[in-house]
Amino acid sequence: MTVQRFTVADVMTPKVVAVRRGAEFKEIVAALERWKVTAVPVLEGEGRVVGVVSEADLLLRGNVVEHLFPLSHHRVDVQVEAGVVTLTGGVGDSSLIPLAARLAQAVEGVVDVRCRLTGAAG
Repeated sequence: MTVQRFTVADVMTPKVVAVRRGAEFKEIVAALERWKVTAVPVLEGEGRVVGVVSEADLLLRGNVVEHLFPLSHHRVDVQVEAGVVTLTGGVGDSSLIPLAARLAQAVEGVVDVRCRLTGAAG
């Protein structure tokens, strides 16, 4: 294994791109694509950082939640922290919950899934 030294300038973009808390899915995707970055800080108020949203977060929201639970995706919350995905909320068809957990686990960069979804019988 070869170890290389990098400076911040080697791995970061010089301009910080961020989104505001409550930004729409499409707005975040557009920012990632426009600035060619894989994650952006989330700001509120006078610019206080309250989180980070990444491509993995958007993949989970777009592919897992909205496709499996199209009628209940507003009641499903996806949190990602240090590669650990937590799915919480209520869904209409509980038979799809194990599939949601497996699909979340399959997203690149996910190291664990905590599935706390609840739902009605499918």
